[in-house]
Amino acid sequence: MLILLFLSMGAGLILATITVFFKDMKHLYSIVLTVVMYMTPIFYPANIIPEKYHFLIRLNPLYSVLNMFRDNLMYGKLPTLTDLLLSIIYAVLFIFIGFYMFYKKQDKFIFHL
Repeated sequence: MLILLFLSMGAGLILATITVFFKDMKHLYSIVLTVVMYMTPIFYPANIIPEKYHFLIRLNPLYSVLNMFRDNLMYGKLPTLTDLLLSIIYAVLFIFIGFYMFYKKQDKFIFHL
Protein backbone atom coordinates (compact mmCIF):
# COMPACT_ATOMS: atom_id res chain seq x y z
CA MET A 1 0.00 0.00 0.00
CA LEU A 2 2.90 2.37 0.70
CA ILE A 3 4.31 1.77 -2.75
CA LEU A 4 0.96 2.67 -4.30
CA LEU A 5 0.72 5.75 -2.06
CA PHE A 6 4.13 7.03 -3.15
CA LEU A 7 3.43 6.24 -6.79
CA SER A 8 0.12 8.12 -6.64
CA MET A 9 1.59 11.03 -4.72
CA GLY A 10 4.40 11.43 -7.23
CA ALA A 11 2.00 11.28 -10.16
CA GLY A 12 -0.25 13.79 -8.40
CA LEU A 13 2.61 16.24 -7.87
CA ILE A 14 3.67 15.93 -11.49
CA LEU A 15 0.11 16.41 -12.71
CA ALA A 16 -0.53 19.35 -10.36
CA THR A 17 2.60 21.13 -11.55
CA ILE A 18 1.82 20.62 -15.22
CA THR A 19 -1.84 21.63 -14.79
CA VAL A 20 -0.89 25.02 -13.35
CA PHE A 21 0.93 25.95 -16.54
CA PHE A 22 -1.19 24.07 -19.09
CA LYS A 23 -4.89 24.34 -18.22
CA ASP A 24 -5.91 21.78 -20.86
CA MET A 25 -3.99 19.08 -19.03
CA LYS A 26 -6.97 18.37 -16.79
CA HIS A 27 -8.94 17.39 -19.90
CA LEU A 28 -6.10 15.38 -21.40
CA TYR A 29 -5.59 13.58 -18.10
CA SER A 30 -8.91 11.77 -18.45
CA ILE A 31 -7.76 10.38 -21.81
CA VAL A 32 -4.36 9.38 -20.42
CA LEU A 33 -6.04 7.76 -17.41
CA THR A 34 -8.30 5.72 -19.69
CA VAL A 35 -5.31 4.50 -21.73
CA VAL A 36 -3.40 3.57 -18.57
CA MET A 37 -6.44 1.72 -17.22
CA TYR A 38 -6.76 -0.40 -20.36
CA MET A 39 -3.00 -1.03 -20.48
CA THR A 40 -3.11 -2.30 -16.90
CA PRO A 41 -4.58 -5.80 -16.72
CA ILE A 42 -7.38 -4.93 -14.32
CA PHE A 43 -10.35 -6.40 -16.15
CA TYR A 44 -8.42 -9.13 -17.90
CA PRO A 45 -5.60 -11.52 -16.97
CA ALA A 46 -2.16 -10.62 -18.28
CA ASN A 47 -1.63 -14.08 -19.77
CA ILE A 48 -4.12 -13.42 -22.61
CA ILE A 49 -1.75 -10.83 -24.10
CA PRO A 50 0.61 -12.23 -26.74
CA GLU A 51 4.14 -12.67 -25.46
CA LYS A 52 5.61 -10.24 -28.01
CA TYR A 53 3.54 -7.38 -26.48
CA HIS A 54 4.11 -8.34 -22.86
CA PHE A 55 7.05 -5.94 -22.53
CA LEU A 56 4.68 -3.01 -23.15
CA ILE A 57 2.51 -4.07 -20.25
CA ARG A 58 5.56 -4.43 -17.99
CA LEU A 59 6.48 -0.79 -18.72
CA ASN A 60 3.27 0.31 -17.02
CA PRO A 61 4.10 1.42 -13.45
CA LEU A 62 0.81 0.07 -12.11
CA TYR A 63 1.31 -3.44 -13.51
CA SER A 64 3.71 -4.59 -10.81
CA VAL A 65 1.63 -3.14 -7.99
CA LEU A 66 -1.55 -4.69 -9.34
CA ASN A 67 0.22 -8.00 -9.88
CA MET A 68 1.38 -8.00 -6.25
CA PHE A 69 -2.14 -7.23 -4.98
CA ARG A 70 -3.70 -9.88 -7.21
CA ASP A 71 -1.21 -12.58 -6.25
CA ASN A 72 -1.62 -11.83 -2.57
CA LEU A 73 -5.40 -11.48 -2.40
CA MET A 74 -6.55 -14.02 -4.97
CA TYR A 75 -3.85 -16.67 -4.87
CA GLY A 76 -2.37 -16.19 -1.38
CA LYS A 77 1.17 -15.85 -2.74
CA LEU A 78 3.81 -13.42 -1.59
CA PRO A 79 5.02 -10.84 -4.12
CA THR A 80 7.95 -11.83 -6.28
CA LEU A 81 11.20 -9.98 -5.82
CA THR A 82 11.12 -8.57 -9.35
CA ASP A 83 7.61 -7.14 -8.90
CA LEU A 84 8.57 -5.68 -5.54
CA LEU A 85 11.80 -4.09 -6.79
CA LEU A 86 10.20 -2.77 -9.97
CA SER A 87 7.34 -1.22 -7.98
CA ILE A 88 9.73 0.41 -5.53
CA ILE A 89 11.86 1.79 -8.37
CA TYR A 90 8.81 3.27 -10.11
CA ALA A 91 7.49 4.74 -6.84
CA VAL A 92 10.82 6.32 -5.92
CA LEU A 93 11.26 7.64 -9.44
CA PHE A 94 7.78 9.19 -9.51
CA ILE A 95 8.11 10.74 -6.05
CA PHE A 96 11.52 12.26 -6.82
CA ILE A 97 10.41 13.65 -10.18
CA GLY A 98 7.18 14.94 -8.60
CA PHE A 99 8.93 16.71 -5.73
CA TYR A 100 11.63 18.06 -8.04
CA MET A 101 9.11 19.51 -10.48
CA PHE A 102 6.87 20.87 -7.75
CA TYR A 103 9.61 22.60 -5.77
CA LYS A 104 11.36 23.90 -8.87
CA LYS A 105 8.19 25.57 -10.19
CA GLN A 106 6.37 26.49 -6.96
CA ASP A 107 7.51 30.12 -7.02
CA LYS A 108 5.91 30.60 -10.44
CA PHE A 109 2.53 29.09 -9.49
CA ILE A 110 1.10 32.39 -8.28
CA PHE A 111 1.75 34.05 -11.63
CA HIS A 112 -0.26 31.44 -13.54
CA LEU A 113 -3.26 30.97 -11.24
